[in-house]
Amino acid sequence: ARGARLICLAGYEGMLRQALLDYIEIERPPWVQSATSGRSKVISFAGSAVGQVFVEAGLAHSVEDDVVAFWDAMAALARGQRDSRLSEIGRDGERLSIAHESARTGQSPKWVAIESNEDGYDVLSIVDVGDPRPLSIEVKASTLGISGTLHLTRNEWDRAIDALNHTFHLWALTGQAQHSLAVVSPEQMNAHVPADAGEGSWESVSVPFSVFRTFFVRPASLNEPA
Repeated sequence: ARGARLICLAGYEGMLRQALLDYIEIERPPWVQSATSGRSKVISFAGSAVGQVFVEAGLAHSVEDDVVAFWDAMAALARGQRDSRLSEIGRDGERLSIAHESARTGQSPKWVAIESNEDGYDVLSIVDVGDPRPLSIEVKASTLGISGTLHLTRNEWDRAIDALNHTFHLWALTGQAQHSLAVVSPEQMNAHVPADAGEGSWESVSVPFSVFRTFFVRPASLNEPA
């Protein structure tokens, strides 16, 4: 079907451009991630063969409206792939937190983020085995391990400081044998959160996992057989 659409297009350049977009959408090559940084990065990282296709398609130098529209379309695809991958990593962290909380409390926590991402937290557990008070948990995960970074939104932070019992789970995902968890309280996170000033208010903040380096341990839940 895509081939039939291609041959109906007018002009060699137009056919090449559509073929490139089809290829990217289907194959999801790693180099497309650089599209959010501009076309020069894409052409550099794509390799000489694919780079030549961009040149022949008239996409390498022109700033005509249709060329700009092409690069905008590619950047949108790149953001979609990136967001999809980040969502997968986030879900992996949430699953690990659910397993951890089940092992820690003996009860199955609620996976809140599956139903809504507007509550400001991902998992609802309890404080402890003998303390059934609700404990909200915001989960952050990175495949870069302790070199990773968490992104905290204002909504997530407001929940953290408003809730009676709240904690952050930071998962350093560096291979199944090395997964580790840092459990961080709002008070400990507060040292790395900005403050509003004047008429300005912050909306999101990036915090490196490394500032909690000493918090990371391998939880017992990962040592239990699946």
